[in-house]
Amino acid sequence: MNPVTVSTVQDADLRLKSESFRRAVRLVFSYLGIENTVRNFQKWDNQIAWEEFAHNIQNPTKTARVNVLWHGEKSGTTITIKLPGRTRTEAIKKIDTKRYKFVEWAW
Repeated sequence: MNPVTVSTVQDADLRLKSESFRRAVRLVFSYLGIENTVRNFQKWDNQIAWEEFAHNIQNPTKTARVNVLWHGEKSGTTITIKLPGRTRTEAIKKIDTKRYKFVEWAW
């Protein structure tokens, strides 16, 4: 007997009729190392924003606080920016050093 998977469920949830939604669920389960089953989907559904989580897996970013530079000098204005990268080391290399000076990592 084959187990029922998220991709074979019919009429359980209208979102499951969308191929992009099912793809997002499969990606998140794969990333988390959880078996892709209806039971697991129902268990985790109210705790996970599937498409947002999948987007973040595919496009990881780190958030940093930076000082805005004005003509190469610190302006006193600190802002938060998102930098592409899976690690902080990778992300910090993406700062435009002509416009911003790194202050700290934001949580």
